[in-house]
Amino acid sequence: MKLVCWNVNGWNPTCEKVKERFTSVRGFLDHIVSELSSSKGQGEGNSDDGVVLCLQEVKLTEDKLTKENCVMDDEGFESYWACCRKRRGYSGVATILDSPMFRPHCVQLDTLSETVDGEGRFLSVDIGPCVVINVYVPNSGLGKKSKSNVGDGSEQCTEGERVRYKLEFLKQLLEHCRQLVEEEKKEVILVGDFNACFDARDVHPAIGLEKAFLECEIQALHAFTKDGLFTDVFRRRHPMAHTSYTCFDERTNARAYNRGVRIDFVFVTAGLVPLVKQCSIVPGTTVPAKLSDHCALFLDIDIVPDCEERKPVQEWRMLRKKLLNTNQKTILGMFGKRPFVSQSDENDTNVGKKAKS
Repeated sequence: MKLVCWNVNGWNPTCEKVKERFTSVRGFLDHIVSELSSSKGQGEGNSDDGVVLCLQEVKLTEDKLTKENCVMDDEGFESYWACCRKRRGYSGVATILDSPMFRPHCVQLDTLSETVDGEGRFLSVDIGPCVVINVYVPNSGLGKKSKSNVGDGSEQCTEGERVRYKLEFLKQLLEHCRQLVEEEKKEVILVGDFNACFDARDVHPAIGLEKAFLECEIQALHAFTKDGLFTDVFRRRHPMAHTSYTCFDERTNARAYNRGVRIDFVFVTAGLVPLVKQCSIVPGTTVPAKLSDHCALFLDIDIVPDCEERKPVQEWRMLRKKLLNTNQKTILGMFGKRPFVSQSDENDTNVGKKAKS
């Protein structure tokens, strides 16, 4: 299985640019797989491998979902969307999977906990061999006042409120993952933008770890790798990397100077660690920097789909029905000629109706 994790900073414009440059989302993913597999001496990669695309910060409300941005015009994909319900054009995550190869058993959309739901930050798909969890962890708003995510955003909340919200989100996420692993005996791939770093290796010296994040944020992130629950796959494979960042400040042209932070992660549980073949930060030569202020992450892991055939889950069926509108009448059906009915047939019908009444 090939997995791409990417904070797109707004999916609508990025989707249009991706299709303009690579023809389709499928073409875009094939390009990444080909570039990164060949760079590691693995030829062009296995074309039979399925692909999972995890997006963060899609900034779409449910009424803005279309068959185009949900990739319904690309054959062989199913997509799932956890949209922010509290503020327009904000947050949101999406997971797009090869179907029916990785068609999920079940899906959870923004249903982590009542205390943190509503901003579209959590999406989980159980694909059989493992559960793929896609998250966009809240920004603590360190160093500035941040708008409330309630209503029209006109209310203000303090830094402390957003820090508490972030810590509560991470706490609920950790508890959910522990339940999956320890009680339900599931293997888990946890990916996304965590808006925090582990240590100084993840932050450019000009930015500084202490200036960028509070100690409580850093410790909350460390809790995911404590006691071996998860492994930070990139760091395991690149322990000495000190200049590998995933997010850059566009206002200061920071990417040109590689002045960034590594806040996007791929975590896997213990049983999946031996199956990892590759994990890397997608370079700007593969995915142009102008598409987002984040680099994408690429995971190549030796997971094969189970052989169980199953129907699409309800969430996908409902989304397809809504966007494709399969029950919509055709022009001919609305304005075409009515079929001819003889007077005798009409009389027989009326008599039948009276008899029933």
